[in-house]
Amino acid sequence: MTEQWGDVSRVEYANDSGVSIHEYRCPLKSGDKPLGMLWLGIAQRNVWSFIRESAEFAPLAFFGPACCLIAGALLLNRMVRPVADIEQQQLR
Repeated sequence: MTEQWGDVSRVEYANDSGVSIHEYRCPLKSGDKPLGMLWLGIAQRNVWSFIRESAEFAPLAFFGPACCLIAGALLLNRMVRPVADIEQQQLR
């Protein structure tokens, strides 16, 4: 499939692995003098590629907040313990 926007064109095709590629082609000019052609190919991702990439960061998404909660609980415990000891002494 090909689309055209002025001088820029987009060609869509599938590579040997079956991945859909969008290839953009744009002429480079300096005034009226052509300098060359700019080609840019972008592979279109599917759902499985997002799942594979997110699996890399999944441990951080769970362990990072869990570590922050544990650190906060320990810090809160250290801050409150002296007050609790004082209250315990007054009750005796």
